[in-house]
Amino acid sequence: MTKRCASLTETSYGDAGRLLGKSAALADVGGFYRAFGLKPGTEHPRPEDHLAFELEFLSVLAVKEAWAMSEGDEEALEVTGDATGKFLSEHLGTWIDAWLAV
Repeated sequence: MTKRCASLTETSYGDAGRLLGKSAALADVGGFYRAFGLKPGTEHPRPEDHLAFELEFLSVLAVKEAWAMSEGDEEALEVTGDATGKFLSEHLGTWIDAWLAV
């Protein structure tokens, strides 16, 4: 059995319209990161839509959400919860099933 290699970037998946909008998708992903004070490192350059970055971003949101819960900060809890839902529905959730299937 031959093992196929799956691309590790979001913009490698989807229809032609999505692939043509690669720079817009990358800008949107980057906007999520910056909204929470994050910026991908430059030591090992990878596109902002790389699986490792997207998963790391969600882990940061989970920590921020847990902190907001422990502090009783309803506003921060709402902001992180909304960001998690939007990021999953607009980014990671749109391609992770295809990546897993390879």
